[in-house]
Amino acid sequence: TPVFIFTSFGKVFKLKVWELPEVGAQSRGKPIVNLITLEKEEKVRAILPIEDMESGKSIIFATRRGRIKKTSLDSYQNVLSRGIIAIKLLEGDDLVSVRLVDKGQHVLLATRLGQSIRFQESDARVMGRSTQGVTGMRLRDKDEVIGMEILDEGASILTVTSNGFGKRTNTGEYRVQSRGGKGIITIKTGGRNGEVVGIRQVTGEEDLLLVTAGGQLIRKIALLETGWPFLRRQHDRGAAG
Repeated sequence: TPVFIFTSFGKVFKLKVWELPEVGAQSRGKPIVNLITLEKEEKVRAILPIEDMESGKSIIFATRRGRIKKTSLDSYQNVLSRGIIAIKLLEGDDLVSVRLVDKGQHVLLATRLGQSIRFQESDARVMGRSTQGVTGMRLRDKDEVIGMEILDEGASILTVTSNGFGKRTNTGEYRVQSRGGKGIITIKTGGRNGEVVGIRQVTGEEDLLLVTAGGQLIRKIALLETGWPFLRRQHDRGAAG
């Protein structure tokens, strides 16, 4: 199974799963620069495993400034060892999320200040690798996109905030809008909650692993109800959900 690694410079690298070292939870891991060649200040932004390159699906990108781009999966058949351009990023923009998307599916974008927008994947036409994409969501001042999910019926969106609080919302509560709008509120930010640090689509049956900015790993056996705290140490802000 190939694994695609996308970077802050808009490039993509391809590795095989067996090339990735398997280590324990307490290990510091292996430097990514030992596996792929990164330029100075270039950082890994997303990792996407692909089980079937002939599936006919597309890869969809979301950037911090609210742009999205959809590119056919077969455009990445021949990825060079030094990487190839996957998306052309505007100055000051950065890659946030990369997902596989199939025809007829819906896309959800969420922002740091608690906004979200749901739209059909067909709202974004297929584009070449070295293009900038189109506007997925119009952002308020000082806001930015922090996550993207491809929605499944009957699932929920888990939203996690910087002060360790989480909220689950059924995907059906996010009405379908046109790409490029301002969206709707998915969670209130500020005060007790802080800002949004991550979203994940869940079914309610999964275990949950949370990693804080201080390197603390927390496992939840069952997902909590809306508004309950995930982390007891409020000063150790969440880094990812």
